[in-house]
Amino acid sequence: MLKTIISMLVVLSLVLSFAALGHCDTAIQKLGRGASNIMASPYEIYLQSSRMHKTEGPVKAIALGMPQGIAMMLVRAVVGVYEVSTFLIPIPKAYGPVLKEEPEVIQDALKW
Repeated sequence: MLKTIISMLVVLSLVLSFAALGHCDTAIQKLGRGASNIMASPYEIYLQSSRMHKTEGPVKAIALGMPQGIAMMLVRAVVGVYEVSTFLIPIPKAYGPVLKEEPEVIQDALKW
């Protein structure tokens, strides 16, 4: 059993090291981005409501920002699960982020 685990770790490390060559992002960055999106997805409710409050006011923030935040929370969580489950596969091109319009992780959204 120990030999199997060690050989799997060696193969995984070789795959990750060769997969990272010649790409802008790496598989490990894709894994981290996906995990970050999964864990921070509930923050989208606050973030979208806050953005709506700044531009449209408090009533629209509650009426439109909350549902928009819930929808973005679901999108970010699904994208995170996708990126975590496919982090070894260079899809999209060169391990790039799936979310193009929105910040790829919540931490980038705080800088907006």
